[in-house]
Amino acid sequence: MTKPVFSTTLVTLCKKVTAKRARVVIDHILKHGFITTEELKTTYGCSACCS
Repeated sequence: MTKPVFSTTLVTLCKKVTAKRARVVIDHILKHGFITTEELKTTYGCSACCS
């Protein structure tokens, strides 16, 4: 799968997010293009947002 291309405006707005859980999700999506609930649980230990 190719790396997704996002507009610079979107990336700039995403980088302004400071909430920890949202930051993790946004960074992962910017890097990989998507994130699953399972990845949140296993990779990031995010049980509060995935229960």
